[in-house]
Amino acid sequence: MIRDGHLLKRGADQALNLSEVTSAAWGDMTYRGTRNAWLHLTGPDGVIKIECNDAGVGPDRHVFLELCHRVCEVLSERCPDLPIRQGGGHALRWSMFLIGILAALVGIFFFWAGVSGNVRQAEVTVILLGAFMMIAFGYVAWVFAPWQPVKSLSPSEMALYFDALTTPMDRPERDP
Repeated sequence: MIRDGHLLKRGADQALNLSEVTSAAWGDMTYRGTRNAWLHLTGPDGVIKIECNDAGVGPDRHVFLELCHRVCEVLSERCPDLPIRQGGGHALRWSMFLIGILAALVGIFFFWAGVSGNVRQAEVTVILLGAFMMIAFGYVAWVFAPWQPVKSLSPSEMALYFDALTTPMDRPERDP
C-alpha cells in the first residue's frame, strides 16, 4: 500500500519513503509454469522486495502489477531520473554467464570429438549436437556477460510498461 509517497511495509508499522530510493531492479521470469516477478527497491534501511510467484495470471498478479505501477508513478514524481535495472541481479547474470560458458565448452568438446573421429557411432549427431550447444550456450554466455550493459528504464517508462501488462480483461471486478 502506498500512502503519502511512502510504501507501507507489512503491518504498516514502518514505511519506505519512495523519495529516498537509491536503486531499483525489475525482473520477470517463468520456469515450469511458475512466474516469478519482482521489484526490488533499495533505500536507507536496505532492500525492500515486492515479489509475486504464481501462474502469471489472475487477481494476485494483477494486484502485484498495480502496486508496482503505483510505486513507479510515485517514483516518477519524486525520483524521475532513477534508473530501474531490468532483468536479474549480478548473481543471476554471473550464474547464467558461467553456465553458458561451461555448456559451450562441452559443445566444443562434442564437436571436436565428432570431427576428429573419436566417436564410433552417430558421428553426425554428435557434431550437430556440439554445434548446437556451442551456438545456443555461447549466445546465453554473451547475453549475460558481466561486461554487457544492463538495460534500465525510467520510472515513468516502467509505469507505462506496467500499465500495458494489465489489460482490462485481467482486472478483477471491484466492489463499489
